[in-house]
Amino acid sequence: MCGKSYMHMKLRRDSLFRRLRTAVSRAGWNRRLLFLIAATLLIEMMLILTAAQFQTLFFRTSFEGFIVGEPAPRDLYADRTVTYVDAEATKARVDAIARLVPPVYVVNSEIGLHNFSLYEDFARIVLSDRNETANAQTLYFELQAELPNVVPREVVADLVEVSNLASVVTEAGRILDQAYRLGVVDSRSGLQSITEVAAHRVDDSGEPVIVITPAEELVAVDDIEEFVRSRLREEDLAAAGIITRVIAPFLQTNAFFHAELTEQSRRQAVGKVEPVVRKIVKGERLIQEGLIVSEEIAERIKALSTVAVSRSSSKIIGTVLLVAAVFVLALILFSQTGSALRLTSEEVLLLLSVSIVYGVSLLLVHRFVELPRHIPTSVLLPSALVAMLLSVLIHPRIALFMALIDSLLVLVATGFEAYGAVFALASGTAGALVVVGAKKRLDLMRAGVLLAVVHVVMFAVVGAFRADSFAEVAAASGWGIIAGFVAGVLNLSLLPFLEHVFNAATPFRLIELSDLNAPVLKRMLTLAPGTYGHSVMVANLSESACREIGADPLLARVGAYYHDIGKIDQAEYFVENQTGANKHDDLKPSLSVAVIKSHVKIGIEKAKELGLPRKVVSIIAQHHGSQLINYFYAQALKDGSAAGINRKDYSYGGTPPVSREAAVVMLADGVEAASRTLKKPSVAKLEKFVWKTILDKFSTGQMSNCELTFRDLDMIKKTFVHILAGQFHSRIEYPEVGDELKRKRGVS
Repeated sequence: MCGKSYMHMKLRRDSLFRRLRTAVSRAGWNRRLLFLIAATLLIEMMLILTAAQFQTLFFRTSFEGFIVGEPAPRDLYADRTVTYVDAEATKARVDAIARLVPPVYVVNSEIGLHNFSLYEDFARIVLSDRNETANAQTLYFELQAELPNVVPREVVADLVEVSNLASVVTEAGRILDQAYRLGVVDSRSGLQSITEVAAHRVDDSGEPVIVITPAEELVAVDDIEEFVRSRLREEDLAAAGIITRVIAPFLQTNAFFHAELTEQSRRQAVGKVEPVVRKIVKGERLIQEGLIVSEEIAERIKALSTVAVSRSSSKIIGTVLLVAAVFVLALILFSQTGSALRLTSEEVLLLLSVSIVYGVSLLLVHRFVELPRHIPTSVLLPSALVAMLLSVLIHPRIALFMALIDSLLVLVATGFEAYGAVFALASGTAGALVVVGAKKRLDLMRAGVLLAVVHVVMFAVVGAFRADSFAEVAAASGWGIIAGFVAGVLNLSLLPFLEHVFNAATPFRLIELSDLNAPVLKRMLTLAPGTYGHSVMVANLSESACREIGADPLLARVGAYYHDIGKIDQAEYFVENQTGANKHDDLKPSLSVAVIKSHVKIGIEKAKELGLPRKVVSIIAQHHGSQLINYFYAQALKDGSAAGINRKDYSYGGTPPVSREAAVVMLADGVEAASRTLKKPSVAKLEKFVWKTILDKFSTGQMSNCELTFRDLDMIKKTFVHILAGQFHSRIEYPEVGDELKRKRGVS
């Protein structure tokens, strides 16, 4: 069973890996690109974590020489904003809170109940019918019989003399009950410095309760008369003395100070004390040169030198997860599925390079720069520059995606400060769009001006929303104008360098390559004029068709110009350059095929020697795909046995076109070459001929890797037919003037 379970788990794991590999391949990434992306993810995460968590990484201000009681050797400014706990102030606060905690007195209810019970017996004896007219001696012995040595003789003597005996006894009992309920202490001298006490009492239901009460409400045995007077009505104050003397024998301490409970209460109160937090603001001068370093200043210097940014595990995990989420989003957006673009290795490397540069810039700006609140620090980041470069070097869609990713990184690094992230997004988006359609390098400077205008408009809108003053909006706009111009200048400066480093097919470079005066094209015109004419015609067809279907017409034109440069050194072996005998008549079909196929490989080698962009090289490599060379294959079948002939040997060894531009060049190449066999075709014949040529490419799998739809193919057909119809349009043949004169004169 264990073996089966292990095999089952292994199969499930292998199945999961297969699904992951399939998902990756469908997304358009290979292992090398995934490795680069993973490495960049790690680098970016370290940068963001460094910016957000470990701001003291780069440098630390020197704090040597600042000694308490001695002059400061120099001015000292805070190099960062920090908060710290003031230990001395916190201790003082704890001390004060501890002293404010009232002492705990435990009220023993049993004592009160016992003594009050004795008093009730006393009241019963005194107020009994037989004792109403008794003399002092008789009443005293009556009390001694039941309550021996409780009530002194002199108190009994005073009671006998009271006219309202019942009232006095009743009132004394009431006051005695109140005293025991409040709590009775020995002396008030121990309570002189105490304002409140926490008294543990028993309520009417018998449950213990804690009551915070003023200390003066406790009843002191040595001050009982004052308590009695406070409880009597004004008209009854004359009886205060006798009531006091009656209560005194029954009054006993029942409230006792409890040290352990008092300490516990103080610990609880101290445990809730918030520490005193001080703040040192970045740029604040802690001390001026020459001033004496006080204890307080020394404490601030010590806090600045030792404080570390919080390394809370939850905060670090949250930051890591956020950065990882941003990169997952980047993988989705930049994949072929998300962007509808198939990025080359060089383009992915460019993406990763600018991502790292942006991350480093973000770290440095976030670490060292602090601008006024109305100016976001992201104005100093190359958000627009990165977007402009990517828009030109790769595609505007990729640049827009990068603007979104960069703004999210800004949001994470700045602790979710929306202003900076919004500016980074707006600036990056504007940078991606202002260079769209630029054909001349001067257009890049105009793009910088437009970007500056966008920045000004954005700051005006945000300033109005935030109710900033005109001066603040003007200052922010000035920064925006500078940022726009700097981005334009740097874009213009860096673009030629990056074009060659990453071998990018930018519009500017393609325009330069489309010059027919290029040495290799002039050489083609001289050595292979037929191929030259064919290439120019293919370029016209390809450019027009790409413009109709929304592909890159300039890339298609340049690719068409150079697609047959491999024929230059062997021009006489290709039919468009032959004016006399056909060299293939003396060669075997297998050798002829080798010569024909070699022009693709030679063309790729020449293109790399010339440093042509990879996209142009791909068009050269893919313009024949894996097509069968029909003529020589048929010759081989005619000359020998079909069983001994491998179809693959008579097919081109390339891959079918991957890009739309390469596919259009393949179709234009096939249509233009085959159209040379047509004799004064009509439009209907041209439509049938072109569509058949296109369907032949489709049916043989040459269109399987590109993204051309049938609608695209139909538009390509119409474009080809329109251009070829103009090419084959019949012209009137004008007779020579001399022949016409001879005919009129009858001269032959």
